[in-house]
Amino acid sequence: MRSVPGPVAICLMMICAGLPCLAQPGMAQSTPPAESAPPPVPPVDQEHSVVDQNTLPWQPGLGAPVRDPAAMQNNAAAASGLPQPAMPIPVARPLPASPAGPPTMPQSVVTQGAVQSAAAPPYPVQPAAMIAAPRAPDAGLQNAGNQEVVDSGITTVTRGLQQLPNDAGQVWRTYDISPYTYMIQNTNNPEQAIVDWILKETGTELWFTQPMGVLNAARNELHVYHTPEVQNRIKPIIDRFVSSRGQARVLGMKLCTIASPDWRSVAFPMMQPIQVNSPGVEAWLMSKENAAVLSGILRNRGDYQERSNGDLIVNDGQKYLLGRTRPVSFVRSLAWVNDGVGQYRPITDQIDEGYNLSLSALTSIDGRSIEAIIGCDMNQIERVQPVTIELPGPAGSVQPVDLQIPQLVSWNLHERFRWPADQVLVLSAGVVATPDPQRQALLGIPALLNGTRHRADALMFIEYKGIARNAAPQATVPGSTAANPNGMMPIVPRR
Repeated sequence: MRSVPGPVAICLMMICAGLPCLAQPGMAQSTPPAESAPPPVPPVDQEHSVVDQNTLPWQPGLGAPVRDPAAMQNNAAAASGLPQPAMPIPVARPLPASPAGPPTMPQSVVTQGAVQSAAAPPYPVQPAAMIAAPRAPDAGLQNAGNQEVVDSGITTVTRGLQQLPNDAGQVWRTYDISPYTYMIQNTNNPEQAIVDWILKETGTELWFTQPMGVLNAARNELHVYHTPEVQNRIKPIIDRFVSSRGQARVLGMKLCTIASPDWRSVAFPMMQPIQVNSPGVEAWLMSKENAAVLSGILRNRGDYQERSNGDLIVNDGQKYLLGRTRPVSFVRSLAWVNDGVGQYRPITDQIDEGYNLSLSALTSIDGRSIEAIIGCDMNQIERVQPVTIELPGPAGSVQPVDLQIPQLVSWNLHERFRWPADQVLVLSAGVVATPDPQRQALLGIPALLNGTRHRADALMFIEYKGIARNAAPQATVPGSTAANPNGMMPIVPRR
């Protein structure tokens, strides 16, 4: 006899068939089993995927859609024209609306050809292939701290504050420098000399660290923003420029060399040493009478050579350049040139052998002392060492080529000195290279190829001779090599 299935069995069969279970009256409703996990989804080509957000199912009580990976897979395959997998397409069943009303579809963010919800994604998004373009400045940043953001790219740029910060008590001062700059007619931008002297006094680091400072010079005004202590420190320098009114001064200068440093044994009782910061450089003060006696003693020595001698007529505070150089060419290396034939071409180089001297002098307000910033750079090719390179020649031959390797000797001096106006400043750089422009040259290089050039003790005498009454400040064309009538080498005002 065939048994009839009971109500429970019928309900289970209907659940398995996907039909709703109709419970009979008086029968307890059983809890339906949990749905089985969806079948595995084959990978999707994200480059050709198109997501239809209208098919995204909703969960009751949530305001953001939850993606069904299977539905997204089928939609993407249908839109791209790719062959669809042989598997049943699950159909999204309608769900009841949320008690708070139908949810609002959130805005989406586009990344590399795929559309993703701005809400928390159920799976990671593939990274972009390139760096995204700089975003526009946020509205919250534009008014943060009363600083408008004008560029929020790699570096955020704001329009700045309405007033300068004065957390350290900085004050703004404008100094009238027109009495000085008006009298300087032979130099462009004469106000730059005031800036150079201020930076020499304070150092450059003071103006580029905290607290904030400003130093700016116009033709007739100097603008300074810093603490009162710094303002009081630089004002005496500005007063010296303004009080001088660009007056022309006369400075006597002599540059000479002595082969042996034993001249000190005779001159030592007449000289008073002063401190120098540059290594190897010595400085002394002498009376004008003793300086004249020492010059006569040195002139009678056989190893004495006078390089320059004469008077300079310069404006107070302005920088002037003196120098004597000559170009020395040499073959530095070889370069292969593929011009159809193929050959090595010599590479030539050039060194300016000689010296360059810079001088900027500023007198005190009462004229009893003088201060000078002195710079000197000297280069000498002391020796040229030949190096033979064997190059392949025609028909298997070997062609020797000589390279010239220079042995360069250099020294420099950059110091600031102050001394009484009635004395003479004597400087010695020690036994250093002494370039000799009169030495004969062969093929553009020193005649003494594998030998050593001589060295000597370089001396410089600087004497202040007062105000230039009837002479204008000297100026020559930059690059000139002719000597002045008084024996000095070219004097080039700084432009």
